[in-house]
Amino acid sequence: MTEKSYIVDDKKIYVYDNMFTDDVVFDIAVKNTKSVFQRKEYSKDETKLFYSANFELEDIISTKFYKQIVEKIYEKFDINVKLQSARINAQTFGDMSEIHIDSDVGGITVLYYINEVWDKEWGGETVYYEKGEPVVNVLPKSGRIALADSRISHVGRSPTRQCTGVRHTLALKFERVD
Repeated sequence: MTEKSYIVDDKKIYVYDNMFTDDVVFDIAVKNTKSVFQRKEYSKDETKLFYSANFELEDIISTKFYKQIVEKIYEKFDINVKLQSARINAQTFGDMSEIHIDSDVGGITVLYYINEVWDKEWGGETVYYEKGEPVVNVLPKSGRIALADSRISHVGRSPTRQCTGVRHTLALKFERVD
């Protein structure tokens, strides 16, 4: 497992490659195959729709993947958390995306890049911002995971024209539990 860490506006981001064993990845992949994507999630200004598939929280909480994520959050952020939402986002070339935060009261956002293959020429980076400027770019490499303070501004960029597939990310949003 490799780890990279960043500080943005005094808030933490951790990026991991190869954090999970094949059986853990398979567990999440099986749940993904059952997903029905709908264009029903709205942007922050409620003018644009994007594709996503929501999970029942119990389906995620019962996995080894979830247990490892919660342990890593506690290790790195020293907080207890509760899963608030779990969904897979789907983006294709030309889809709109906006810079946003996931919570203004704190918590952790976890992004797991679940495409089996991703070429760096396809774009699709998650870009984190500090004072309106891009400071951290995370390429959606297969099996990569990003853990970030949910108050950090970010955006999931759409793939480039060269990408003929769909960029999938499993997004888990956790709230802080005191």
